[in-house]
Amino acid sequence: RELEPCLPHPTLTTATMPPNAHEETCVRERVSSWGQQVDISPLKGSTSTNTFATVSTSEDFPALLRLKDTLAAIPSRGYVSSKAPTPVEHMPRLAKLCGGPELYVKRDDLLPLAGGGSKTRKLDYLVEEAIESGADVLVTSGAVQSNHCRLTASAAAREGMECYIILEERIPGSYDPSAGGNNYAFSLLGAK
Repeated sequence: RELEPCLPHPTLTTATMPPNAHEETCVRERVSSWGQQVDISPLKGSTSTNTFATVSTSEDFPALLRLKDTLAAIPSRGYVSSKAPTPVEHMPRLAKLCGGPELYVKRDDLLPLAGGGSKTRKLDYLVEEAIESGADVLVTSGAVQSNHCRLTASAAAREGMECYIILEERIPGSYDPSAGGNNYAFSLLGAK
């Protein structure tokens, strides 16, 4: 499968693009890939299976903008800002080394919470929902050295909440409580 960079929409020229064009075209990443239906019900806090966004052609660009507006209307903690999207970096040397197509990297590692990452986007909404419902504890689970668990612990620390992490030893013998990495971060962030 060929990578799709988050670049200006193919049917728009720079002269016809709105002032926030880079930000608006980067909404593309939130709907997975062109031509696929993506369930956005978790973002709406709904269990309905009728909340899908479909993006398949250049005529769907206005649908992307409406999706962006819909996402902006959902309460979040503000860890991810549409006003300052993470950059997309061109990787010409890596592409040349791989002998392949042009490569781009979305720098979600620059997002807040201990080390950032794409899971921050999900936590932006989930932590807001937890706080709105009166929760003062976050509980999550993941594999040994889970980045999601690290980010959840970071969000809890940032919001003054307790955090409990349930680590799954999916490969027998893989958990070492004295190991560094995320285990060390869990401790620094006060997770139990």
